[in-house]
Amino acid sequence: MNSENSGLNIILIIIVALVVIGGAYYWYQGGTMPWNSAPTEYDADTESAAETSDTLPTGTDASDAALGQDAAAIEAQLDAFGSDNASVDAGLGDVAGEQSSL
Repeated sequence: MNSENSGLNIILIIIVALVVIGGAYYWYQGGTMPWNSAPTEYDADTESAAETSDTLPTGTDASDAALGQDAAAIEAQLDAFGSDNASVDAGLGDVAGEQSSL
């Protein structure tokens, strides 16, 4: 009986300690937890690495030639995606070799 109470007391002490540590952290953070904070803004002058475009190469031109250019641009992007997809598939199928010990 005594060892059961001892183990239960240790578990209770650990739980109380975790609650106290969590409360201290909450108080130290000013009452806000990290996952409720607003995202940090970086330098506004920095451009993003991958700028996306919402328009096609010819813009709003709806002529047959412009639509042909847009279709060619879309086809080129799909071909590039297919190449990337094939590279990923090849990498996933790669077999690891044996490692030698030094």
